[in-house]
Amino acid sequence: MSNVSRTDIDALNAVLTVTIPKESYLQKVKKDIAKYSQNAMLKGFRPGKTPPNLVKKLYGKEFVSEAVNEKLNESLKNYLENEQIQMFGEPILSKEQPEWHFDLSNPKDIVFKFDIGLYPSFKIKGLEHSFPYYEIEVDQEQIDSELDRLRRQTGEESEIEDDIQEDDLLIADIKEVGGSIENELTVSVSWLTDDMKSVFLTQKKGDTLQINIFQLEKETTPEYVRKYFLRLEDNDAREVNENFDLTIKK
Repeated sequence: MSNVSRTDIDALNAVLTVTIPKESYLQKVKKDIAKYSQNAMLKGFRPGKTPPNLVKKLYGKEFVSEAVNEKLNESLKNYLENEQIQMFGEPILSKEQPEWHFDLSNPKDIVFKFDIGLYPSFKIKGLEHSFPYYEIEVDQEQIDSELDRLRRQTGEESEIEDDIQEDDLLIADIKEVGGSIENELTVSVSWLTDDMKSVFLTQKKGDTLQINIFQLEKETTPEYVRKYFLRLEDNDAREVNENFDLTIKK
């Protein structure tokens, strides 16, 4: 059975030494070689008749490497779980680890060294104070309102032919009266000023009406309207007629 020991370098660093006895991996190597011999198809031998010693000579190092890695990973995993070591990342093969050479004719115990970074120990201060725990009460109206908002936010858009409703999103063409600015504009009815909302709620798809573009939506500045409604560059200082013809497309 493999042995794992820990040597602390300082408060944040330690070295894990994993010793894998030769008996621990040779048993698996012998079993794997025998199994391979029964299925190997090597030139000069009938299937299943390949001598185990030949398989050992040809592929012994690969079988040893596989067996050792299996034992090594198993030993490290079990040790870290059992000891509940709090560390950063994964163990890293130590710079002090000598290069591993294996001789099947003279098997030996195998030793690996791994560097690990430990979590620092600390104490949380201030836990002696008590703080009030608030139970938040949410009435049904708030719940219904939030659910409705989420449905509208995540729902799929679909074109409708019914009368315009307060929650609708309109797509319209706008054209400057006596000017050259023409754009497509998306309008949320709920964002309209009260005067504009009352007008739009009496309209339908295909209707055209004249509006003051700067008084269309609530809480918008002239700079916002020029940039996002009219799509004018910041350095475009042209005078703009406030009156626009707006045609509801959908």
